[in-house]
Amino acid sequence: KNPLGGIRGAAELLARRVPGERDQQTAALIVRELRSTTALVDELMVFARGDELKLERLNLHRVIDGVLDLVAADPLAHDTEWRRIYDPSIPELEADPGRLTQVLLNLTRNAIQAMGEAGGVLSIRTRIALEHRLLGPDGRPEPTVSISLTDTGPGIPEEIRERIFELFF
Repeated sequence: KNPLGGIRGAAELLARRVPGERDQQTAALIVRELRSTTALVDELMVFARGDELKLERLNLHRVIDGVLDLVAADPLAHDTEWRRIYDPSIPELEADPGRLTQVLLNLTRNAIQAMGEAGGVLSIRTRIALEHRLLGPDGRPEPTVSISLTDTGPGIPEEIRERIFELFF
């Protein structure tokens, strides 16, 4: 990641020094794309290292709200209507907040990109899922939590649906 940091620093300096608005916008674009590339490298490093989860007790809805606040700042999301449909009965749960945030960021960004500049509605729903249970530390079945995102985009074309879970597709 060190070369990316150097390139980003140079682009930020360039953005401050170039006189023309078009050149400043180009430098800002480079900085934005480097942020995206750095995030991808971070994800690849986690995958390659097989990092262990860092579990914490957390409020799921606070994590989701933080992600939606972050994504709402994206210019592409300016015409997005957000619908939060939360199950208030969900207790605090143990999860890795960093990984949960990353998954939710990826899903919401994909949804916003799918809806395009015309915007649309992004709904995020949480609920206790009684049909899928995991065994707790005491060996007894425990309910799980379901998080679903739906958007008003055109959907995934039929011809690529089978490949969407392939790594880096």
